[in-house]
Amino acid sequence: MDLWGIFDGHAGSAASKFSAKEFGQVLKGILEGGSNPLDAIGKSFKEVNERYRKYLESGEVSSLEKHCGTTGLAILVDRNGKKMYCGNVGDTRAVLNRGGKAVRLSFD
Repeated sequence: MDLWGIFDGHAGSAASKFSAKEFGQVLKGILEGGSNPLDAIGKSFKEVNERYRKYLESGEVSSLEKHCGTTGLAILVDRNGKKMYCGNVGDTRAVLNRGGKAVRLSFD
């Protein structure tokens, strides 16, 4: 499977950089645990959010990083099964061009 992700930071880039770094490995672990791809995307957003919260509580971050956040979008493509799974948090959106027509893939 192939993964594409977008994390759009708000009030700084710390949360988006953290999420981009963590998301793929979290998703991989959840998929290996037997979750279906769509559920795995949702669980991964929640797990990365929890990890970021713990990171903020660790005291290893600057005061500026404590006030930033991120939206996120993940698209998982199963080329063998010819399926695409999309999930998002916040207002980051995905639109597919199918035959010159816009097809909305995500909803906020």
